[in-house]
Amino acid sequence: MVGKAQLPPPEFRAETAATRVSLFAARPFAHTTTQERLRACYQQSVLLHLSGAPMRNRELRERFGIKRSNAAQVSDVIRQALRPVPADRSAGRPIEDRR
Repeated sequence: MVGKAQLPPPEFRAETAATRVSLFAARPFAHTTTQERLRACYQQSVLLHLSGAPMRNRELRERFGIKRSNAAQVSDVIRQALRPVPADRSAGRPIEDRR
């Protein structure tokens, strides 16, 4: 639903005794943050993987509502998503200790 409606990706946050999910109103690609674009890319690729479909530029362009002539914008997002990120040294510790 979120992808079809071209909404920004939901944000999932683990809290002490719960998980908080935030949904956001629709807005153009140009008004989304880098973090939102990366989250959308990760979430889209997981959904496609689970359905047995490949993740390609076209699928993410459709997710963002971007025309083919602007495919380079999506290629940049995919390239950023593929970069390694530093390890989260707090992983595995209780959330309240991750400060």
